[in-house]
Amino acid sequence: MKPFMVTVVNPDLIKKIRIEELPPRKPNLFIVGAAKSGTTALHIFLDQHPDVFMSKPKELRFFCKDIHQEFDDFYRTNKRFFKKYNFYPCRTEKEYLSFFKDWKNEKIAGESSPQYLYSKVAAQEIQKFNPDAKIIIMLRNPVNWIFSNYLQALRSGDETVRNFEKALSLEEERTKGKQLDKFSLLAQPSSLFYFEWARFAEQVKRYLDVFNRRQIKIIIYEEFKKDNAKVYREILEFLGVDQNFVPEFKPVYVTKKVAFPRLLILWRSLLFTKMSYFPLSALNRFIGGKFFGKERKIPSMDLSLKMELMKKFKPEVERLGKLVGRDLISLWKYDTNE
Repeated sequence: MKPFMVTVVNPDLIKKIRIEELPPRKPNLFIVGAAKSGTTALHIFLDQHPDVFMSKPKELRFFCKDIHQEFDDFYRTNKRFFKKYNFYPCRTEKEYLSFFKDWKNEKIAGESSPQYLYSKVAAQEIQKFNPDAKIIIMLRNPVNWIFSNYLQALRSGDETVRNFEKALSLEEERTKGKQLDKFSLLAQPSSLFYFEWARFAEQVKRYLDVFNRRQIKIIIYEEFKKDNAKVYREILEFLGVDQNFVPEFKPVYVTKKVAFPRLLILWRSLLFTKMSYFPLSALNRFIGGKFFGKERKIPSMDLSLKMELMKKFKPEVERLGKLVGRDLISLWKYDTNE
């Protein structure tokens, strides 16, 4: 009988090798917008849940690759007084997954990027990245959304026209690359296409076309604002995590009026010119709000202008309602035009 050799392999070494060879886990929750519709609050509330890991920062903006291209083209072909900080620094999957390196045993891991709803490619990119992903879409009365987004654009330094109706009237020219103030901090022209961003029906349809309806949760901002706890429990049920957990529901954003708009633009341009957007975003919000912002009651839209806009958007709201299976005309009072 011939002698034979037995090779003893360290089982701990095998385990280590196998773990290292496993592909990284992929996040499975995407809050895709719309902006100014409660996405920040929901992100914070979900991050408190022991079964949920939410990215820091909130907005990674990785899958809106068409908007990346718009940003790149805009700064390559247009002279800007201030060099814009890199608003979309996360461009590779490796960079993207690095924001989930602290994800441990939580059942759900996700991020919240409002740009994903407007983007024409994000829905397909997310589906390709993780076909089993869960999608949360937060919707708001589009006319109210337009006004809120305009106020946010003023605060961020993207918008420099300080008359709402005037800013709306410039949209057609801006789609042609005109009326874009070179002294603003505009990341890409489409940020000022208020009407286009508010056409939620076609944006929602892009997700319904590539994901199973069971993978999508539609949240109405007005209902979320009225009863955080009720809607939060519905979301936990959708995610399949413990519904008994109650987070600390606190207001996460106070609307402020910019005291010195040009100085705010200068501050942000100096802060971000040669630095990454992600680690400095919190510092920017703190200092920008403390020294350049003043807490004020949210300004009201001119009533006649609001009625005109509601008339314009009523067909859009009807289409959106049919898509999501809700009577949004009544909910948002487009039937009374009040």
